[in-house]
Amino acid sequence: MKNKTIANYVSPDKTAIIVTFNINKGGSYQRLQTLIEGLLEYNFKITLICSDSGGLIGKYPNLMGLQFKQIPLGKTLNPFNYVLFILISTLLVPIITKKTKAKYLISFGLDLSCVFIFEKFSKSTKVITFVRGDRRLEDVLNKKSGIQIVIRDLLETIGIFASNKLIFVSNDLVTRVCKRHRKLRICDHRILNNDIPPAALSFNQQSLDFSIVTKPMRIGFIGLFEPIKGIITLVKAFLNLNTKNAELVLVGNGSLMEEIRSFSNRIKIIDWVIEPLDLMRDFDLIVVPSVYEGCSNVLLKGLGIGKPCIATNIGGNKEILFFDELLFPPNDVKALSSKLTRIIEDKQYYQKISEFCKKRKSKFIFNWKKKVIQYILES
Repeated sequence: MKNKTIANYVSPDKTAIIVTFNINKGGSYQRLQTLIEGLLEYNFKITLICSDSGGLIGKYPNLMGLQFKQIPLGKTLNPFNYVLFILISTLLVPIITKKTKAKYLISFGLDLSCVFIFEKFSKSTKVITFVRGDRRLEDVLNKKSGIQIVIRDLLETIGIFASNKLIFVSNDLVTRVCKRHRKLRICDHRILNNDIPPAALSFNQQSLDFSIVTKPMRIGFIGLFEPIKGIITLVKAFLNLNTKNAELVLVGNGSLMEEIRSFSNRIKIIDWVIEPLDLMRDFDLIVVPSVYEGCSNVLLKGLGIGKPCIATNIGGNKEILFFDELLFPPNDVKALSSKLTRIIEDKQYYQKISEFCKKRKSKFIFNWKKKVIQYILES
C-alpha cells in the first residue's frame, strides 16, 4: 500500500458510527471535531452516539452527513450513568449498524469499545478505537472506589477484544495499556501523535521575541483544575519562589478551583476558553505539570506559536519535548520551583529553553486529519 493516496483507500461503504460519552472540552474534544470534519470531507455518513454533544449539534446543525443519537443522561459521568450509557449503547449499535449499514465503528475510549462487542464477528464491520488517555489512572488519582476500577479494567479488556484496530496517541500509552492487558499484544495498533493545530501555526507571531521577557515574567497554565493535571504542584512551586519578578496565570476550571483560590490572591485565574491562543500569546513560559498526559495539545499549541514550554517528564510530554532541560519530575514542588527560579533569573537559560522548543516544533507539523482518515480506511 505504499505510495498510495488516501483516495485509494476510500470505500464505497462510507458510513460510520462514533461513540463517545460527553467530550465537551479540551484536546480530545478538538480531535473529535477534526475527525468528524475529516470523515464528512470524504462524504461519510456518520451517526454520533453520545450523552452530551458538547456543542457539536450547534456547530454542525445542517449537515446531512452527521446525525446525533443522544442518550439523555446529562454531562455527569457518575458510575450509574456510565454503566447505563454503555448498556444502552450496546443495544443501540446493532440496530443503527443494520439500519445505516455502517462499516466503521469508532470509539473515543478503550472502555467504550465494549459497546461494539456484538459486531466483533461481523465481516462487514471494522471496530476502530482511539486511546487518548489513561482513564484508569484518572480513576485512581480521583480516588474512585475499587469496584469502579475493576469495572473499568473489565470493560477495557472487552474493548480490546472487540477492536480491530487501536490508535494510540503516544508510545507511553501503548506501554501502560500493555502492562494491564496482555491481549493487546495480538491487536493491530498504530501510534498517531497529535499535530500542532493549524490555528497555532498560522497565529500572528509579530509580538513574539525570545530576547524580550515581560517584567514580571508571566507563567501560564491552561487546562482542567483536576488532580491529574498537577495544578496544585505548580501553585505551590510558584508560591515558593523567592522573587517577585513573576506572575502565575491559570486558565481553566474544575473541582480544585476553591482550593486554588484559597492559596493566594497573587494568582490570576481566568475561566475556561475554547481557544486560548490569544491568552497564550501573553505568556512568557507555558507550564504543563500533569501527573499524566497522552499528548498535550497545550504543549503543541505553545510550540506552534513559538512559546517556551516545560512539562513533567511523563507520558506524552517526554515524547513532545524530549530534552531534559524542558522536563521536571511530577508532584515535585521543590524541583519545579528550582527550575522556575533559574528560568526567571538566568536569561541565557531561558534562551536555551526557547531554542530547544524551536527544535521540537518541526517534529509535530503534519496533517493529523489526513493521517487519521488514512488509518481508518486502511482497517
